Amino acid sequence: MPVLIPTLVFRPVSTQLLVTDGVRSVGENIRDALRTHQDTKTLGCHVHEPIRPYWPEDAAAQSDRIFTGRYNGRRFALNVTGGTTLMALGARRAAAEHNVPLLYVDTDNGVIITLAPDGSVTGEREITVSVPTSTYLAAHSATVSAREPWGKAIERRESWLKPFLEAATVLGQAGGGSERLLDVIRPVCSGGAAGPAELPEVTTAEESLANRLQEFGMIEVARRGGSLQVQPKGDERIRQFLTGHWLELYVYRACLTSGLFDDVCLSVDIRRRTESGTVVNECDVLTTLRGRLAVISCKTARLDHKDENKGAVYELDSLLQAELMGLYARKVLVTNRLALRPPLRNRAGLSQIECIWGPHLPDVAQRIQSCLLPGRR
Repeated sequence: MPVLIPTLVFRPVSTQLLVTDGVRSVGENIRDALRTHQDTKTLGCHVHEPIRPYWPEDAAAQSDRIFTGRYNGRRFALNVTGGTTLMALGARRAAAEHNVPLLYVDTDNGVIITLAPDGSVTGEREITVSVPTSTYLAAHSATVSAREPWGKAIERRESWLKPFLEAATVLGQAGGGSERLLDVIRPVCSGGAAGPAELPEVTTAEESLANRLQEFGMIEVARRGGSLQVQPKGDERIRQFLTGHWLELYVYRACLTSGLFDDVCLSVDIRRRTESGTVVNECDVLTTLRGRLAVISCKTARLDHKDENKGAVYELDSLLQAELMGLYARKVLVTNRLALRPPLRNRAGLSQIECIWGPHLPDVAQRIQSCLLPGRR
């Protein structure tokens, strides 16, 4: 992203990329990413022949050819972010000879630093450019597409989604208060138990939550002494919703309506080209903000078994390796559990995964945003 961001910010007539053999495909990815962005798809992008990464003379010579070539006499700026130190030294030498100013993208602090040809800092510019999810992923040799039924329904704005989105908001705003109710419903929805489900020693808040779901036409509720009997409706979408998809819908809607993000996507497949073929990863929610990506995994099942909490972490870890998705992708695990056991929190911490659980669900959008703000690594 530090290579792509200046082009999105300044929209130059042409971007000239100096690459090495090991990262030539990165230059091609940048070119693909520009084509996905409405404002940059007509801009030129040229990937030059690879140079040696530790020979500053190569970078100096190639930079000199660019400055004196087709665009001779035009205004240039040299972005020294992303290459090796010796490449930057060589390119800077050529820039000084041609009086070309420099740029450095400090994504950690969310600014583009501008420098004079002699290397002295002349100013900073805050990174405020909007980067769509498709553009971020294209820059990392990946594409994104909505999945059936939830992602496609959002994409097509289908009317049947409205009660599901509203019910998801009710459940999400309940924080961890939905945990017991949905835990007893789950086996019935998945066919592992005969209905109705029974919730003993029901609280007033749980009964109110069940009644709201009944109003949305998703369950039938009956009070039996101190217990609540709950029968899920037979519709497959309702059963999917109650067994977990409600949390994805809630997180998506909370992020979208908050206005805090550049882009928000629900229920998508990420396809990445590799030497051995195409790899497809399913993702619950994606958000972008100022050139950073958050991949959000939503879990409503119990996470207190070692295999389950290991799987929840591994799912994010396997997708978000730095060499695959860049240094500026963030991992977020969201659950409606009232509490997270220490083994899961420790495992997530070691993998730099941000955890958001039950009591924090009402503020989920703000917490995800905080992961993407400058200064967070």
